[in-house]
Amino acid sequence: MKLFTPTASKRLNEATGFVFLLCGLYLLLAFATFHATDPSWDTVSGIASVGNMGGKVGAWLSDLTLGTFGIASFLLPLFLFGLGWKWLRSEAVAAPRVRIFGAMLMVLSACAVAAMLPGWRVFDHAIMPGGLVGYLLTDALKGALNPVGTAIGLCATLIVSVYLVSSFTLNVLARWVAPFGRIFAAIQNRWHRFLEHRREAALARLELRREAEGRATEQRLAAEDEAAEIPAGTPANTPISAVIPIPPAKRSPRPTRLVSETLPWEDALPAEPELVPTGEIPICVLEESPLHEAVRGEFPFTRPTRREPVVRPHTIYRLPP
Repeated sequence: MKLFTPTASKRLNEATGFVFLLCGLYLLLAFATFHATDPSWDTVSGIASVGNMGGKVGAWLSDLTLGTFGIASFLLPLFLFGLGWKWLRSEAVAAPRVRIFGAMLMVLSACAVAAMLPGWRVFDHAIMPGGLVGYLLTDALKGALNPVGTAIGLCATLIVSVYLVSSFTLNVLARWVAPFGRIFAAIQNRWHRFLEHRREAALARLELRREAEGRATEQRLAAEDEAAEIPAGTPANTPISAVIPIPPAKRSPRPTRLVSETLPWEDALPAEPELVPTGEIPICVLEESPLHEAVRGEFPFTRPTRREPVVRPHTIYRLPP
């Protein structure tokens, strides 16, 4: 087919490609600036000026296409852009008949899918999203497959049409998504490095604070030691050896007195003589201690008590007369 096969002249191919691109741009502007009040094949308007950027031709063309195919009409400029790009590069379209069939299938399935959207209107409620073709297809499919089956079938048809129109594969999709994945990974790495830098800076500040607190504590302890060693009023040029007091001689420890305590119900224990320390800790065996027999005693409330049985006199009960 001549339309999908560029010629041997590169200049002619580029010129034809620019024509296709400009036609697609014209259709896109005409569809995007559609006004329901513009004169068209089903609208009579007395307005002198036309709001459509494509003029009267664009108003008529957009009203006819949008009324027939709905928002799926925006696929037509995309097809023209793709065809123009092929002519600019002087590349032939592979399997043109398959591409045409896929394009028609995509437009019809897109119309039907848009028609299944409930209560949605475009261009100030002047255009139905699926167009006339979409609503006819949806009504026919719902009668045979019900709404759920219709939605599944239309989605499958739309996906198959994408494969027929283009050279799309999952590997191509992975290549398209790969740059975004790299950008996301770079942002994530930067964020992790930023958090790591903040953590290291916080640890460094904490270490400096600890070192400063340690030096301050050492200086304070040194100042307290110097203040304790040097008496007040000593001149600053006095050597430390002259002001350090000589420690007093060792004093003999006080003699310890053994104090015995007695309980109120016990006799007072005999006073023991004062023990004079001999410099060593006295060791006294418990059995040989003189206080062993004297301290031994029993508390009255710890002794077992015996209850005497209470004898009650026998009473004879007599009935009254």
